[in-house]
Amino acid sequence: MAFSISKLFNNQKSPVSPNSNIVGTTLDGNVVVSSSVNWKKEGINNAGTAQGDSNAFRAGFQSCFARTKKSQEIDQALQDKMKKQLQNEKIALEGNLATEKDKLDGVTHKLQTAKDRVEDKKREITDVQQGIVNKEKTIRLNFIIGTLITAFLTIYLFIFYSSTAYSAFFRNFDVSDNVQEAMFDGNAIFDAFSSNFFQGCFILFMPVIFLGLGYVAYSLSVSSSGLGKYAKIGLLYLLTFAFDFLLAYKISWSFYDLSAALSLSEIPPFSIGIAFQDMDFWIVIFCGFVSYVIWGLVFSFTMNHYDRLTNNKYELDALRGELDSLQGEVVSLQSDVSECQQKINTLDAEIKQKTNELDTAVRYDYNQIKQSLADYFLGWTSFFALSGQDTSALNTIYKSELDAVDNWSHGQIGKLQNQ
Repeated sequence: MAFSISKLFNNQKSPVSPNSNIVGTTLDGNVVVSSSVNWKKEGINNAGTAQGDSNAFRAGFQSCFARTKKSQEIDQALQDKMKKQLQNEKIALEGNLATEKDKLDGVTHKLQTAKDRVEDKKREITDVQQGIVNKEKTIRLNFIIGTLITAFLTIYLFIFYSSTAYSAFFRNFDVSDNVQEAMFDGNAIFDAFSSNFFQGCFILFMPVIFLGLGYVAYSLSVSSSGLGKYAKIGLLYLLTFAFDFLLAYKISWSFYDLSAALSLSEIPPFSIGIAFQDMDFWIVIFCGFVSYVIWGLVFSFTMNHYDRLTNNKYELDALRGELDSLQGEVVSLQSDVSECQQKINTLDAEIKQKTNELDTAVRYDYNQIKQSLADYFLGWTSFFALSGQDTSALNTIYKSELDAVDNWSHGQIGKLQNQ
């Protein structure tokens, strides 16, 4: 004959099983049973009495469940212990909840600060972009003009220094020549290569020396600092002036010697003093060195505006990188806020459940109930093992009845959560 768990909870008084430990009755007349039953031993005894009848196991299992549950209901010490345990768990949860709320306040404050910084960075980028739009036209125009002037001066210096170098070292002057032809000889490079290949290379690359000195001077101006920078730049300009001085001196000397050879009177040897008094000498100096200085200044001006153009781009890139970093921080903090809020919600639900359990008249130790049922089942399987009987039907019933107990326990917990 099969039994159901629902029959164990009706309001009728049930007769006590011979195996029950009777300790008295409650005020409503229900039997009081002891929880200190050896359920394994009782399972073995019941299995032996029933000769392995599965229906008897179902009834005994339900009786074990009802008696264990009933013993917990009337065990005041257990009820007080569980209440105290629930109270401690609730206090611990409330402490964790306070900690999480403090953490949430801190993270929320950090999130708002990060959002404010994002907005500030966006405004900063907008201001920089607006400033670039307003200034870039002038900067770009100055850069283009400087580039054109530098290019023309470079061509000028290339012609000048190739011509003067050829005139100073290799050209043979005649009475029809003048200093302008010496400084700007369109055939200087061609004539040099016609005479000798290396001579042509010397003339061709001579202007590179001066342009290289000018570039080194610019590099020192941007990479060095202090008085040492100006000393080095001064030495470079002094070296350039000395080179120009030698070229002008050599050309003036050539013209002077040509004039001396054609003169009928005696002319003193050419000297520095005579060179200083020679207009052609100063023309060569100023057309070379002064143009070189102007080239250096314009080149530096042009590169400065180029740097300003590129620096605007670098500044914007840097600001956008900072904005990306701040936005990443905002996303991370938003995730932290969600995590904290989720923990708070979970703790609130757990505290509510503990409160409902504390307000409940009867509390159950579900683990203890299941342990008693497992011991009772173990008693039956032990008897079956000794008698050599098949336990498959027994296992099926045990699983079915245990599922019913689980549903009951889950229903009890669900009621507490929904209260």
